[in-house]
Amino acid sequence: MKCWNEIVEEVNKLKKDDREVFGVEILDDGELSPGSFFMASGIYYIDMWEPKANYYVPRFHASKGLFTIALTYKACIEAFPHLYPAHNGNLVNPYWVERIDDQIFGSTAIFKESDYRVTVARGKVKALKGLIQ
Repeated sequence: MKCWNEIVEEVNKLKKDDREVFGVEILDDGELSPGSFFMASGIYYIDMWEPKANYYVPRFHASKGLFTIALTYKACIEAFPHLYPAHNGNLVNPYWVERIDDQIFGSTAIFKESDYRVTVARGKVKALKGLIQ
């Protein structure tokens, strides 16, 4: 994995990630839709989802809905170097973070144009705040 400073430099050089990602939408009842494309630039954050007992896959919270793909968390880190590892099993797109709420028991990233929220590890808050300012 690249050093964090190198990742930040790459993110700063990016204008917009215009790649399309092929995945399946996770419907409200937990069922999966037929495959479709969603924009990498529309990803709010990635966490891990358990569709079956003891089987975890990446789940993409995006402006177009919830999606999953056949990638491991490690593959997601490599495929989406512009996303920040804010907490165990989470990768956050700093572009979409509106603010970070600090509470006595931890910090939460609040995303623009959505109701999404995700926990930010104590040791990662300062760096993420620096990326969104």
